[in-house]
Amino acid sequence: MAFPASLGPLTRKSLVDLDGNRGRVGALYILDDPHSPMEVRVVVYRDPMADVPGADPAVSRERAWQALRKTVNSELDNPLILDSHSAAAPEGTGPAWGRYLLVMYNDRQRQALLLEDALYLFEANGWYVQYRFTFPAPVDPRPQIAFVMRRLGLPPGPSAKAGQ
Repeated sequence: MAFPASLGPLTRKSLVDLDGNRGRVGALYILDDPHSPMEVRVVVYRDPMADVPGADPAVSRERAWQALRKTVNSELDNPLILDSHSAAAPEGTGPAWGRYLLVMYNDRQRQALLLEDALYLFEANGWYVQYRFTFPAPVDPRPQIAFVMRRLGLPPGPSAKAGQ
């Protein structure tokens, strides 16, 4: 997956190798709009069980999903789960397994600000992509979410490396 310097009105603020060149990379994008600000964090990584003979993809997917939920619970201040369900792959990207989680919480830095995170986890071809959209509670993020996910898409094919 490539992470361009900008995605329409979103600007890439960072690109990070999260595990020392083993394929786990991430990017942070910012929409600097006072009326509808948004942060988008994208992480791509190889399923550690993808090349293990006999490994059950369903077990691996459930582990990845539970790890994401655990991260959310540890990072956020008393998150309230608003929704959780299966998620369809971004339009025009092909088939993939997907999950969605929507949480609401108070921002630790700005106590009066109520935020929501929309999290998506997709798996295709032994690769995961995690999208995390953070926005103020009254903002409708659906147009931006659809735009970003169409532009960045799904994980690379089996012979590609994340981040390229």
